[in-house]
Formats: sequence, C-alpha cells, structure tokens
Amino acid sequence: MIEIDADQRIIGFQEKPQRDAKTIPGRPDWCLVSMGNYFFRAEVLQDVLTEDAYDDSSAHDFGKNVIPKMVAEGRRVFIYDFGQNVVPGEPPGAPPYWRDVGTLESYFQANMEVRSRLPAINLYNRQWRIRTAQRDYPPARFVRQGEAPTSEIDDSLVCEGSIVASAVLRRVVLGYDCFVHEGSVIEDSVILSGCNIGAGARLRRVLLDKIAASSLAPRSARTSRRTASASPSSPSQGSSSSPRAPACPPRAPSSSSTTWT
Repeated sequence: MIEIDADQRIIGFQEKPQRDAKTIPGRPDWCLVSMGNYFFRAEVLQDVLTEDAYDDSSAHDFGKNVIPKMVAEGRRVFIYDFGQNVVPGEPPGAPPYWRDVGTLESYFQANMEVRSRLPAINLYNRQWRIRTAQRDYPPARFVRQGEAPTSEIDDSLVCEGSIVASAVLRRVVLGYDCFVHEGSVIEDSVILSGCNIGAGARLRRVLLDKIAASSLAPRSARTSRRTASASPSSPSQGSSSSPRAPACPPRAPSSSSTTWT
C-alpha cells in the first residue's frame, strides 16, 4: 500500500497490511497500490540506479528498494491515481482499463476480453489511438480452398498479413502474418504472429507462441483428426493435434487448387 498526503506526494509504504491500511486522503474507503509504472527525469533515474547498484543489501527492485529509499531521503515522489483517469472519446464515468497479465491465464483472458463483442477497452476510439508498431503487411485475407466451404469467422480479431483459407475461427485472436489452412477449426484461442496452422487441425483454448506450426494433415489422413483442448482453468500452450506431416510454408497456399476470391 502507498501512503500519500493531500498533494498526492508519497510519504510512506505498507507491505500487505492485514489491518489499518493507509487510505487516500478524503476517501477513507479507498487505498492505493502500485501498478509498477514509473516516470523519472533521466538524470534522477541514472543517479538512483547507480547508487542502488553499489548497495549490496538491495534486491535492486523499484518497488521494494529504489522508490522507498527515495521517499525516505525526502525526494519529491508523487503518485498518479489511475482510478481517476479520463480517456477522451469514452463515455462519462467509463472505468479506466487495466489488467495484470502476470500469469498465462490472465494473459489469455486479457486477449479474450479485447476480442469480445463489447470489450472493456475500445481499440477504435479515434480520439485516443493506441500507438504501436506498424508492419508492412497487406490486409488480412479470407479465401476459398478449391471446392471446400468458405471460411467462417465469428467474434474474432484477425491481424494484417494473415490468410484464412476455408477454415473456421470462433472467438479467436489471430496475430499478423499467420496462415490457417483448409478444414482447420480454431476456437477460444490466441495465436501469435507468424504461426502456420496445418490443414485439418483442431485447436481449442490454445495459446500459441510466435512462429509456431501445427501439423499439415494429408487428405487421406483427416478422418483421424483429434482435438487439442485444455482444461477450463487454463489454456494449453502451443498445442495442436492434426496427424503429423510436414508443415506448409506460412506464406504459400497449401494446394495449387486454391481459388482466391
């Protein structure tokens, strides 16, 4: 817990108090906890880190050592109350968005929230754009593989450069530069960039790391499809389950009979 004065200057800390936690001035039912984000003047940061590096008793941690020592020395350290943050373009009273993604499950759930029908964070707010890396990939594309059915996409986010060929995506976050081949079915999953999902694969509640590939099933072997699934409590990591065969290159169709539409 962080103790502050009326000017929002930090005056003390409490490490997981069981009772009598210090509250926010003027708001006796609220306490402050650190979000782990720090802003320094460059010269101050250089000084305190250099000093901390020579302290053998320090764990060299911002929240445990660096910031508390600055406060104890009387330095001017202030908080920003994120709970009072207002985002332009959002409805009045909209709660600020913040998620702790320190575990696989929390990371997975945060991605699922972003792709949900009514996400807690608005990626399309024109007055508060999210500045991130821009990659030189073409738009996402959905194509038909030969005479196979067209792709089915439901409640999913598909990033730039990805191709979905006669496959099914249900509640999926598909990263950039991915290829999902014919007959694949992906549900409730997060697929990071550069992944290659082989024909006939079945993925459910999967968290697939970057540049990973599932198996590409020959047509004669697709009757033996199995399903990759995780327990309800946690997503599986990078698992898939079509029969083993060479993976198809991510940037090329899996068959010369692909019809681009």
